[in-house]
Amino acid sequence: MRARRVLASIALSIAAVVQTDRIAWAQAVAPVAWTHEVVGVGVVLRTCACELAGLPQTVSVLEVDPREGARLALACPGGFVGTRAIGRARAAVAAVNGGFFDRQGRSVGVLRIGGEAFGARHDNRTTGVVIDERGRARIATDARASFDGVRDVMTAGPLLVADGAVVAGAKDWSKTRHPRTAVGRRRDGVVVFVPIDGRTVASRGVSLAVLADYMRELGCVRALNLDGGGSTTMWVRGEPEGGIVNHPCDNRRHDHAGERKVPNAIVVIARDVVVGETEDAVFEPDGAWRRSTDGAAFAGRDWRRANAPGARARWRLPVDFVGEWTVEIWSPRAEGLARARLSGAGLDVVVDQATGGGAWRAVGTVRVDAPGVVELELASIGSGVLAADAVRLVQRG
Repeated sequence: MRARRVLASIALSIAAVVQTDRIAWAQAVAPVAWTHEVVGVGVVLRTCACELAGLPQTVSVLEVDPREGARLALACPGGFVGTRAIGRARAAVAAVNGGFFDRQGRSVGVLRIGGEAFGARHDNRTTGVVIDERGRARIATDARASFDGVRDVMTAGPLLVADGAVVAGAKDWSKTRHPRTAVGRRRDGVVVFVPIDGRTVASRGVSLAVLADYMRELGCVRALNLDGGGSTTMWVRGEPEGGIVNHPCDNRRHDHAGERKVPNAIVVIARDVVVGETEDAVFEPDGAWRRSTDGAAFAGRDWRRANAPGARARWRLPVDFVGEWTVEIWSPRAEGLARARLSGAGLDVVVDQATGGGAWRAVGTVRVDAPGVVELELASIGSGVLAADAVRLVQRG
């Protein structure tokens, strides 16, 4: 995981009672240290290792917010290809394995992309992920399983959550613990993807009933089971291990090398973002700085403050793509903050830290002509408190 993108390690409590395993999620996985990482504008990845029903488990959660411009697309490359390769070919920031298929790679159920069919209807595939022309997704049901007139749809099943409640029928499907992949949609339109590992000594998987309860506790008002087992794979651009963030099980080992080739996937398209937090900065002079532990900084973290002439903080932000990037700064809501100068990569602006605290503010743009490192420096101007909280670069266009 690249340190430039790690935002926080947070405690998350999940309070649903899972009757199938006779254990509460809160007892099973809370408190849990989750990584919290921005992987694109409007795209957040969280991962954790925990214990469920006395057995080890690893879980990843990818949240995609269309309100920030992140969008989804369906992909069918015309053969068996790894989820990672599908994501890379689409210049995506993330990709998740999709629906069910036969040995010839044909979709078992409707799969339609841009109006072109890649599979035929199936009586048990009456629910699907429908994507509109703006890349926004909803989970819809067609009792005829045909989805006539829908240009972009991928069916799967069973439906796990409807109207914020676990679907009773979901508990009648497989009760065996396996790797699972699910997609859900919250009331605010945020789409949630969850691959849960299994079939190894380090991760045993979950039943569909447990998966349904988990999706509901993640706030999903509707959720759908996708293809699972050896197909369960999530790829995120820029992550270690070639971007595979879960532990695909086709090699029966708890590593990142067991990816199965699949004929379809769901990809996430978003602008890239590079974040530099307080812990990523270099402070000069070191003795002038002290830590503020009020949790008022970006992502609820601590921040550094200095009240000395010549104090400065520097960030080195690795950038993978050429073009223009918006420079944004985050200052805490705090008293006594003074103006500061932010400079680097041709940028030189004065920032009033006392204005707009607790939110990202765009302060200028920089141009990157070749992949490399962008250096930014925040320096004090005159008297007053200099706050080192967070800076970020946001890909434009």
